[in-house]
Amino acid sequence: QSEFREFFKWTRTMSGSILVTGNLGYIGSELVKSLTKKYNVVGVDANYFDNPIVKNDYNIKQYTFDIRNIDYEKIFSENKIRFIIHLANISNDPMGEIDSSFTKNINLDASYKLFCNADKYKVDYFINYSSCSVYGFNPNIEYMDESCPTNPLSEYAKCKILFEEKIKSFRKSKIKYI
Repeated sequence: QSEFREFFKWTRTMSGSILVTGNLGYIGSELVKSLTKKYNVVGVDANYFDNPIVKNDYNIKQYTFDIRNIDYEKIFSENKIRFIIHLANISNDPMGEIDSSFTKNINLDASYKLFCNADKYKVDYFINYSSCSVYGFNPNIEYMDESCPTNPLSEYAKCKILFEEKIKSFRKSKIKYI
């Protein structure tokens, strides 16, 4: 809770841009519509699912990169990125199970590279969207929340947990992580 209060306090005086990875996806496209009303938004998406509404109807600087091959120098030198909202993932369990190494390469390895570059370029905030799938299924628990034990059943959910653990172990960073 305190991280979110601090973040919203910071956004009132924010200068710079918000980088949204996966901005053309299901959640990203809705998020961008809201963010562009108040902030400078930079989008990075592989454009697997062409979303012309977001690209054409909202004030956004769009880059087409697969998250595994982002040109960090270009994006960070052309834009004053202060904040990252990370959504780019192989996002559903059936797709993630087709090739677990592909899912791990994107959802864990490339995500961690993004976080390391965020640190290198002195980004202030990094929000990583997690998933309720990290809790899996437990027939003994009627209502699950963040205090429940994790029980990832898919490669997607496993990568979500591993990525969070890697970020938490990245001690030298000054990035505020949510």
